[in-house]
Amino acid sequence: MRSEEQSRNMGFSLIEVIISIAILAIISIPLLSYFTESMKYNSRMAEKQQATMLSQEILEQLNAENPLVQKLPSGAYSIPYLTDRMYTEKSNSIDASGIGTVQFLGLADDIGGKYDVVVTVETDGAADTESAFYGIDPAKDTLVLEQGQLQEALAYFTAVNRAFCSANAGEVRLTADEIQNNLSRDIVIELQTDGSGYRVSVKYAYTCTGLKGSAGEAVTYDCAGADERNVDELNRIYLLYNRVQQTDSVSINRGTGVMAAPDLYLICQNPGAPPYGVRIAGRTYLGDIHTNVEAGHVWDDMGYLITDVKSLAGTAAPVRIAKLQADIYKKGEAEVSGFEPYITVNSMKGE
Repeated sequence: MRSEEQSRNMGFSLIEVIISIAILAIISIPLLSYFTESMKYNSRMAEKQQATMLSQEILEQLNAENPLVQKLPSGAYSIPYLTDRMYTEKSNSIDASGIGTVQFLGLADDIGGKYDVVVTVETDGAADTESAFYGIDPAKDTLVLEQGQLQEALAYFTAVNRAFCSANAGEVRLTADEIQNNLSRDIVIELQTDGSGYRVSVKYAYTCTGLKGSAGEAVTYDCAGADERNVDELNRIYLLYNRVQQTDSVSINRGTGVMAAPDLYLICQNPGAPPYGVRIAGRTYLGDIHTNVEAGHVWDDMGYLITDVKSLAGTAAPVRIAKLQADIYKKGEAEVSGFEPYITVNSMKGE
């Protein structure tokens, strides 16, 4: 018989080694799969980040062109800035008045990049034919146009109301009109500086009273995307929006180091009757206020009338709005149906 010491020194048998290897293999397979998927995810995120930076760079370059959409000697409208950079015009519906849509394709090999790029520019008429304003310098002025934030908020509140009523028998679901009639909104303009320029961001915060949900009787919603602009100087902010209630609110927040007091061009595109009003919080952070809101219906956040607002009606020729969109694709995929872009970024400019 083996002594106890001999048994301890014999080591593992072949069967024990094989079983150990098998167990290790079983454990390693999901771990390897996890690390493989993690590497793929990190790679996708890096690609998306690069695509996002590229799209923002392209839109900033387009915003800097003034005018961007130009009338050619042939009489047609196009974008020489893009054709000069080896983009190919794929479609063009811009009419003789300069209104329509033009789309360009930049293949990675042609434009000297890593990605395929599709640029779509939609030109519109005057922002507001009754409330005109001065031309825009993209290096000094910021133009922000409301783009579907109200519809986004209504969809959210409708889903909250539906979920609450489904979980609570006897609760009556509100109609879309009832939800919209209970909405209030604050348009928040934030001003920041990095020392060499300024960044203007505009966010939309909605509150729906009478809507029962996880937050109680009043439910709030902040739209996920903020419209942001970088400018060298902060002279003027043009804000074009649609009213939600008979009185909307606009808040101005000035970050540390921002000494500029820009003029605010506040343009409600559907003021209607009875007279529409607006409350402005942070009035001291602004210069002059120009608006198409009827005189006597602009107040500060304390409810006091702001008497020095300037009317926009009939002051100058209206500005044309150009809506910009950049779609970034993996190389070779922009012309192949079925492929989704890495990122889609929207912007706009006035000219």
